[in-house]
Formats: sequence, C-alpha cells, structure tokens
Amino acid sequence: MKTVLALLLLFQNPADLYKAAVADMENARWAEAAATFEKVLRDDPGHIPTEFNLAVCYTKLEKLDEAKQLYRKIVEQDASMYEAVFNLGLLQLQSGEDKDAEQKFKTAATIRPDDPDPVLYQARIFEKAGDKTNAAEAYERAAQLKPNNPDIRIAAITFYLNTQQIDRAYAQFQALQPPVPTDSDLRRRLGAAFRAAKNLDKALEVLAPLGSGDNLELALVYFDLKQYEKAGAVFTLLTEKEPNNPDYLYMLGKCQFETKQYTKAVPTLQRALKLNPEDIEAYSTLGTTYYFLEDWPNAIVALERFAKARPRTALVYFLIATSYDKLGNVPLALVNYNKFLELDDGSNDARSFQARQRAKTLERRRPGN
Repeated sequence: MKTVLALLLLFQNPADLYKAAVADMENARWAEAAATFEKVLRDDPGHIPTEFNLAVCYTKLEKLDEAKQLYRKIVEQDASMYEAVFNLGLLQLQSGEDKDAEQKFKTAATIRPDDPDPVLYQARIFEKAGDKTNAAEAYERAAQLKPNNPDIRIAAITFYLNTQQIDRAYAQFQALQPPVPTDSDLRRRLGAAFRAAKNLDKALEVLAPLGSGDNLELALVYFDLKQYEKAGAVFTLLTEKEPNNPDYLYMLGKCQFETKQYTKAVPTLQRALKLNPEDIEAYSTLGTTYYFLEDWPNAIVALERFAKARPRTALVYFLIATSYDKLGNVPLALVNYNKFLELDDGSNDARSFQARQRAKTLERRRPGN
C-alpha cells in the first residue's frame, strides 16, 4: 500500500500536492505535511509559500535549525515578508540568539510599523539584557500602538515592578482597559510595591478593591497607617483560614494590643509563641500587654526573655524595673532602672525623669543605706 501511495505522489502535479499538504497542516499532521511540502520543493525549489509552510511544519516538529534555514532563504528572496522575518526572530530568540532576534524584530517593526508584537519582543530582549532605558521605551511604544491590549500593558507593568519603577507601573495600571481584576496578583504586587516605597495612600487605593478576605497586603497597609482595628479585622480572617500561622497570630495580637484589647491579646500572643517559641517580638508585645494588665510576674518573665535577646533596648528595662518596683523587689528594680538610664537616649523626658527619681529613691531604701 505504501508503494502505491508513493507512486501516486510521483504522478500528482505540484498544485495538488500543495493542497494536500495544506490540508494536513490544517489537521495538525505536521510530519505528513512536511514530507509533501519537501516533495513540492524538489519540483519548485523557489516557491515561497511552500518554503514558509514547510518552515512552520519544521517548527512544530521541533526541527528548529531546518526551520531557521528556510526562513533565512525566504528573507533572502523577499526581505519584505513580515511573517518570515518575525518567525525567524522568534526562533532565534528561542535558541538564545538574542542579538540576531532583536535585529529581526526591529526589521519586522519597520515592515509593519503599526504592529506592536515585534516591538514587545524587542522590549523583552532589552529587559533580559538589563537595558532598562530601551526596554521602557519599547514597552511604551508597544502600548501606544495598541492602547487597549491588556497583555501589553500587563507586560509593561510587570517590567516596571521588576525594575522598581513604581510610578510608571502605576501609570500603565491606570490605563488598563478593562481595569485589573480585583483578585489579580498584579494588583497585589503593585500595592505591595507602593507599601515598600512608603506610599501608603497609593497602596491602599490599589489594594482596597481586593476586599478584606485573604488580603495580607491590605492588612499590612492598614497596620502601617495605624488603622489597627481594620488591620485586626483582616488578620482575624487570615487566622481563621490558617489557624496555625504564627505570623498571622502575632499580627492579630499586636492589633489587639494597639486597640487596648489586652485580655484578647494575651491568648492570641500565647498561641503565636506556642507555634513559634523563638519570636522575640511576640515576647515583647506579650510582656507589655501583661504590664498594662498589671500582671507584674508574667510581664517580667516575657520582658526578660526579650531583654536577653535584645539587650540594648532601653525601654524594656524600664518596664521590667517598674514591674519589680510594683512587686516590692527593690534590688532588681534598681538594677533595671539603672540599666535603662545607661541606655536611655532621652527621647521621653517624663520616662527618663521618672526612672532617675525612682532610682534615687530605691537607692536610699536599699538595705545598708
């Protein structure tokens, strides 16, 4: 049967063979189409449509060198054939021949000046090479050529975020039509970038449409803005979703502390420390919470754990000293007041004054004086 088919192909005219190969292409029978196109080219070596289609088949069959060779031949025959120039650029890019690919995309953009695709690929090549200036120019040009194409603007936003050009990312973000979906990771990334840059108002604007559920970035922005009640509401949702996440529990406890919900903060922070016993900041917040609850013994335990890890933190010694003072332990209160005064930078005049006065008083009351 194969012999019969081969004989039939021999006697078919090139036009029929070409039609049969195109039909195979349309049905994704790449190997069969390639074999037939090769037969056509033996009879008509310079037939550009056949060369082009065969190059497409070779690409699908991952015969990239053969495909590139054919595209080069086509370009030599007709330098204005956009599809051949563009496809050759794609294959060169895929093969790591970035400089050659960039030249092909440059040529393709000249052939079709209104087509953003080759400009977008140029932008990606410039970005890969670390050429931020030319990459930005190419991304902007691609966006101008097709303003309503969201893929181009998203590519530009991603580039600007990766290169920390947040304001330019925001400009592209605002120009997106339709707007970025409210559940988009891109929105999260942009909001987080604004937060890192301390532009909290813009961060809030970008992140607020995400809503409060599972929105860590928004919770952190609320916290930075000292809107602790709103931050706590989001961290409550996050801890319900991940009850064994010590970081979420710590932040929830911190929000409860800042809103003076001390009795709620204690069990929250205890849970956080049970999951992560090395969280020094949690010991500080828990100790300070006990301090405001006037639970002096527990305040001392937690605060001394923090002081052991951060011995140059002045305030913790003031809190420890006051707690020992309240318990009537004069020697340890005096030691900690003096330690506070040794490290005190004078940032709180009232506290500094109180510590000096108490240290003098306790010094006089110390046994032997």
